[in-house]
Amino acid sequence: MKTKAALIFIGNIEYCPYIKEYQRRLEEKGISYNVLFWEREKISESYPENFLSFSYPSELKKRKWKKLFDFFRYARWLKQQLKLNHYERLIILDTLSGILLYLIKELKTEAVLEIRDYTYERWKVFKYIEKKMFKKVKWVAISSNAFQTFLPDMNYVITHNFNSKELCLNTGKRNFKKKSPDEILNIVYTGSVKYYNYQVSIINELKNERHFMIYYHGIGPDYNSLVEYCQKENIKNVCFTGFFSDNEKDKLYRNADFLINCYDISLGNEILYAVSNKYYDGLIYHIPQISESGTYKGGMVKKYHIGLPWRPEEGNLKEKLLDYYYRIEPEKFDTACDELMSVYYGEYQSYVAKIDSFLEG
Repeated sequence: MKTKAALIFIGNIEYCPYIKEYQRRLEEKGISYNVLFWEREKISESYPENFLSFSYPSELKKRKWKKLFDFFRYARWLKQQLKLNHYERLIILDTLSGILLYLIKELKTEAVLEIRDYTYERWKVFKYIEKKMFKKVKWVAISSNAFQTFLPDMNYVITHNFNSKELCLNTGKRNFKKKSPDEILNIVYTGSVKYYNYQVSIINELKNERHFMIYYHGIGPDYNSLVEYCQKENIKNVCFTGFFSDNEKDKLYRNADFLINCYDISLGNEILYAVSNKYYDGLIYHIPQISESGTYKGGMVKKYHIGLPWRPEEGNLKEKLLDYYYRIEPEKFDTACDELMSVYYGEYQSYVAKIDSFLEG
């Protein structure tokens, strides 16, 4: 009988696009699996039968001590599911799930761990438990080389936040095409709409400017607040489209001239070291990106001339965007995108080989 596996995530599964790689590998091998996740907000009315959700609302803005009780409830539910189903393989898709599994003493089976962002490593107790937890898993994958700055010293598997299917589908189909100065430049944001103050700073820099149109595709904790702000301020060049599915991404990016790929750097390490999905979207779809100055990702954007590093205190976003855009040399830009993705794809193939070895072992 084939191995039965569980993929575990501590939030809405819609915010975990990298789960699809594991699903593909499991399905190709005919391995039965469940997805165990915490449905913290209502996004979908239905999920596949093998998706098991802990449906308990918990706002991201909730006070930390109140959130703690929600985490206990999720941990108790997770323990029940693991005891009931006796999984032979655990694929842990975030650090917090790994910590919870260690604390409830359910990290007994073969397991691997994905680290896609910085969580609570600034806390010594968290780091201590994390290091102990790492010793219980087969291997740990990280999505940014910069994570090794704050994680325990060990050999990591390098992975990347892109969808290999999108890469294959887009090969040879997209090159950068520069618009003329009298055309409007479309600035696109996709994903969970959050970091209200930071988004407002971008909107205010470009509000009602005839050169730009800003599109927010997605929902999130600050979606309604940003819609209300734009209405209150009578801002006409910002459009909110709401939730979208992954198969709509190509259409949403088709007319994009810039991607908003920058976040609130005041949050510290959460932003400093991470490499977001949109970094790869910019490379795959050949779209310049606006990233944060002074971060690992922003440094990559600057080094390879694939976008504009910027932060609110620098100001003059309109002038900087126009200056950068009209200086782009299309062939050099396309070559930079393709060469970077070639390197990342090679690392991705090594990562997939590790997954296959784990599932077949």
